[in-house]
Amino acid sequence: MAVAAAEANPAQLSERLSGVCVGLREDLSVARHLFRGEPAYVVSDPITFQNHRLSLQDYEILISLRPDRKLDDIFQSLVEEGRLREEERERFFEFVLNLHRLGFLNLPVSDDKLLYRRYVARKQMQRKRRIVGFLFIQIPLWRPDRFLQSRKRFADLAFSPVALILWTLLVLAAGSVLVGRWGAFRAPMNGLLATQNLPLIWITLIVLKGLHEFGHAFACRHYDVHVPEMGVMLMAGTPCAYVDATASWSLTRRYQRIVIGLAGMYFEFFIAAVAVFVWAFTQPGLVNDLAFNAVLLAGVVTALFNINPLMRYDGYYIFGDLVEIPNLRARSTEYTLAVLRKITLGIPIDRQPSGRMHRAVLLGYGTMAPIYKATVMLAIVAMIASKLFYVGLALGGYIIGSSLYSAVRRAVVFLWFSEKTAHVRPRAVVYSLLLIGLPPFGVAMIPVRSTVETRAVISAEHQAVLHARAPGFLVAVDYEEGAQARTNQPLVRLANEELEQALVQAEANLEVSRLKRDALAVDDPARANQEARQVRAFEDVVAHHRELLASLSVAATQDGRIISGLKSAEIGRFVEPGEPLATLACGPWIARALLSADEVADAQPKVGTPVRFRPAAFPKTSLHGTIVRIHPAGVRAIEEEALTHAGGGAIATDPESGFAREPYFSILVELSDDASVPLREGMTGRIQLRSGADPIGLHFYRSFIRFVRSLQEE
Repeated sequence: MAVAAAEANPAQLSERLSGVCVGLREDLSVARHLFRGEPAYVVSDPITFQNHRLSLQDYEILISLRPDRKLDDIFQSLVEEGRLREEERERFFEFVLNLHRLGFLNLPVSDDKLLYRRYVARKQMQRKRRIVGFLFIQIPLWRPDRFLQSRKRFADLAFSPVALILWTLLVLAAGSVLVGRWGAFRAPMNGLLATQNLPLIWITLIVLKGLHEFGHAFACRHYDVHVPEMGVMLMAGTPCAYVDATASWSLTRRYQRIVIGLAGMYFEFFIAAVAVFVWAFTQPGLVNDLAFNAVLLAGVVTALFNINPLMRYDGYYIFGDLVEIPNLRARSTEYTLAVLRKITLGIPIDRQPSGRMHRAVLLGYGTMAPIYKATVMLAIVAMIASKLFYVGLALGGYIIGSSLYSAVRRAVVFLWFSEKTAHVRPRAVVYSLLLIGLPPFGVAMIPVRSTVETRAVISAEHQAVLHARAPGFLVAVDYEEGAQARTNQPLVRLANEELEQALVQAEANLEVSRLKRDALAVDDPARANQEARQVRAFEDVVAHHRELLASLSVAATQDGRIISGLKSAEIGRFVEPGEPLATLACGPWIARALLSADEVADAQPKVGTPVRFRPAAFPKTSLHGTIVRIHPAGVRAIEEEALTHAGGGAIATDPESGFAREPYFSILVELSDDASVPLREGMTGRIQLRSGADPIGLHFYRSFIRFVRSLQEE
């Protein structure tokens, strides 16, 4: 018997209700169904438009209720007829009380404690709905029965065999067009969620879901099923139509209920097929974009979500009919919990479903449905958090916390106080304690990778600065900054007329001195020796002047990249001796970063560890790198201003001393060579270091220690 006996005191029901006479409402309608070869009865309430399924035994009790007979007499009659056993007396009265709660009959029951408990439970449910209810707000707008009745001919035509054949041909033709032009159809998918396309998607989704629900409504009318209500449901702020088609359970033929479940997708696939041809034969523009969105939303999205039996949409009810298990979610949850209780506590299953396949379906669905529900809720929370981070974070924390609290509370109450666990109470208590302790412990032991992101400055592994050896005016700059230079390649040319004239004068003096030496060599050897020394002096002067003139043309001393130097705009200015002309960078690019002791503990960097570097000038580009050196000693004197607050970094330094509050450890990262990214000396960026996986609990422990340490320092 499907009853909710937890709210009442079953030990008193038989005494309080045994002398009561009750009768059924005359306006209730009953439809007989066959589920897995067994009869079941669906009772439809024309006031609430709700349907309730009863087993054969429940139905026999229902029809035995008479307003001229006491409940105790009715129970005794059922026992004598063999329909009930004497030990089912309390369950009989619980079932009658449950019928009273459904509004099928009236009972002279007044239980203040029961009413108060139900009031408290209702208030708690309302509070929960206020917090997460804004994600799913249902607004009834219309009673469409009269409208649908006036269009009965359209409904019959839409679901006729001829319409089904034409629909199939249209969908197949659209599918062939889509396959033939799949490359063109797939191309704009990357821009599907672009800002300018979001309003079109939103409008298309609203229209399609409205047509989807009208498909269900017209299918109901085709089979003469009442549709009491249509309206709008706000799902995460997006309005979607809904229709109340629960009365379709009064249909005794399974295929009719399946047709009603498929009718929404039937209409949407028709729209998608037409949209395929509109998209294929129109040029890019508004109409083409709308048709593309309609194909994607009405075809792909509908097939992925509406047909999914794990979501309580069309696929859920269709799957329930196919496996002949009505109220699949509730029954699968009940059976899964029963199996869990049998495995852990040895409590026998009260009602073992018949058939191995039947049990497998219930157990599989009961296991997968809550996992999928949690995944969907977390996905919605993540979507909200992507727009409103703290709102999504708070909502996710509440959903996870309240769900865990509710599940653990129900389990503890069952394990500690239920009559079913009385004979295994010690084991049940142990399980409850494990249930309370294991989830936090399990969460704390979940391994996660530590990721530390910090600023870094780029420099070359080796640098060579070319200086001016002689003064002169700049006449040519034969390089561009960032270009590659080879050994002995000319880079800068200077001009110095005074130096050239001095060389000419020195060469003339040398020539005169040589002539004198040669003339005195015969007549006066002593003076010839003196003049020879003068020749050598003039030779040194000439060599010096030639060397200085040669140095006016500056060439690269080694292969490398030119990272800085004079500019072409400076041609004509005077260059002093010792002034830098160009700087060559040799070897790979090196990113230098500074990590605090806490960051080192989190990232656990090691030589050879791969990292990623994202240049600030190219935020969408990520370069690979490898740690090549880690300085073991921390320093408080920060040489790179770009890493401090003064240069836009994160390291705070004392404005007077320039020292940081705590020591920082330097790591050097060798970056991969990527010609598409023009790196420059002194360019900044961010490096990401990931270490091995550590438990979440360890991360929280470290955070707590840092917090305590910060309080002590203050």
